[in-house]
Amino acid sequence: MGELVGLGILLLVGLVLAVALLSLVVVHDAIRPPRHTAGYAVARGLAVDPGELGLEFQEWSLHLSDGAQLPVWEVTGASEAGREPGADSRQPALTAVFIHGWGSSRIDMLGQLQPWRRLCTRLVLYDLRGHGEASGSKSPLGHGEEKDLRELLDRLGEGPFVLVGHDLGAVIALKAVARTVQDQISGVVAYQPYCSIRGPLRRRLRARQCPDRPLVDLALGWLWLRGIRPGRLERRDLMRVSTPLLVVGPAVGSNGADCKLIADAVPGATLIAAGPGSSGHDDAVRELIGRRHVP
Repeated sequence: MGELVGLGILLLVGLVLAVALLSLVVVHDAIRPPRHTAGYAVARGLAVDPGELGLEFQEWSLHLSDGAQLPVWEVTGASEAGREPGADSRQPALTAVFIHGWGSSRIDMLGQLQPWRRLCTRLVLYDLRGHGEASGSKSPLGHGEEKDLRELLDRLGEGPFVLVGHDLGAVIALKAVARTVQDQISGVVAYQPYCSIRGPLRRRLRARQCPDRPLVDLALGWLWLRGIRPGRLERRDLMRVSTPLLVVGPAVGSNGADCKLIADAVPGATLIAAGPGSSGHDDAVRELIGRRHVP
């Protein structure tokens, strides 16, 4: 009997250690996303920069106060001050700022420039910390990254701006508008945003046919111990958003509930289930710009 008890304790200890190690793997994968750099683009036959799409652009780096450097592409958009025919000439020119999602980069955003090229005079794409060609090896998962966005907007000068964010980028955009900046922002388009990173981590583990509990809970605990508070959207923050908001949720997918919660929390927000390039999507974007306020 004593040997069976000892074996049981040994197996339990082994199980606990295995779960702890797996949760650390989840943390490592989360804060060290794949780097979508020029090599990634060449290997997949994608454009390496806006020039390969025939676009005029400038490249520069945003030097942040803590020494981090985020590479930026500043692309020239439509002529005629970014206005479509018949638009109100009294409206100031518009700049679209694209904020990519976790595990992506500004390279991935090159395929998302329509219909913005016809609607804006400037299209700005940049790499988040720990992504693409940005300095540093770790992603803070949205922790404090709304401040980076604020610095970018300050560097870009006079607005107005429309923020175009994808998953993590959408969270950063909404946090920036809710907590640090409403001035100069004429609208926000949020593609598949989430309320908490707990959801994306669970979906990633399930896609790999791994149990999500208790791994996600332990991983979040490790992140907190490392001083990383992944970006999340609280209802009280969302209720402070007065900027026009378009939430683009998945036609199918498991974060549709989060998209609805976010859209419901922001007064006057619009929720659609249509991908970029579809007529419904492009019409919703034009409508957002049409009702934008001029800060």
